[in-house]
Amino acid sequence: MPYRPVLTLPLLTLPLLTLPLLLAAGCTPSNTDSDSAADTSACDFSIDPCEANAAWITTCDAYPSIQGALDAAGNGTTVHVCAGEHAESLHLSADDHPNQHINLNGEGSGTTTVRAAPFDTTADGAAVREGMVLFNDGVELDIAGLTLTAGTGYEWSPDTADSDSFGGGAYLLDARLVMSDVIVAGNAARLGGAIYAERSDIKLTSSAIQANTSDAAAVYLSSSALQSVHSDWGVGAQDNSPHDVVIAAVDDGAAITADYEADASFTCSAQACTDA
Repeated sequence: MPYRPVLTLPLLTLPLLTLPLLLAAGCTPSNTDSDSAADTSACDFSIDPCEANAAWITTCDAYPSIQGALDAAGNGTTVHVCAGEHAESLHLSADDHPNQHINLNGEGSGTTTVRAAPFDTTADGAAVREGMVLFNDGVELDIAGLTLTAGTGYEWSPDTADSDSFGGGAYLLDARLVMSDVIVAGNAARLGGAIYAERSDIKLTSSAIQANTSDAAAVYLSSSALQSVHSDWGVGAQDNSPHDVVIAAVDDGAAITADYEADASFTCSAQACTDA
């Protein structure tokens, strides 16, 4: 069983963003218990929450970092990410969100980017933060309208020369990830330049996995499943290297690789990939 890190991320100071006024009048919080009456009051924003914050929750709470909003998110909550570029490495764990489903919505993959934060170091120079954009251990997560980029993967032993890296854009363990209008591009890791998935399910709709590099493929599946619906897997300069998808060897057999282009619809199980 791989080591499961707990990331401690600093709050970020982000530039002010000038965006239209966001109104959530009469909104209904989605993270209420089923036995409790929904509170529909106090949901008007008197100021644009994106003027001074990185993210806000439908219940009207605003946060200066995406991670701060995710930490506060309850089951069924939608975290809205303000347009712009955010330097964060995001972490979700079933320890903090047991049996929960969370939505993470940007304002569009062309305007809202999460760029992996650089490695932090200790006084002796040892790396103490993983380099992936998203680490999801056991949570159901829906992402829409975001770009995930510049990830270098989760490293089991980041302070050693022979460390392996996994999942440049996202590292999934016992998780479910659904993406719509999401671009995962410009990430790199030894296994899964874009996504490393172990015992996890992935669905992509109208999204793009492009220009990711690894020793194996952009998406590395280990006892996992992948569904692509009208999604772009890169061609030419935007192609993934060396492959788009690899299925880890099962029962001492050979690993399976698959490559796709634009508007590709297919499914991959733990045994094979099949065109839809």
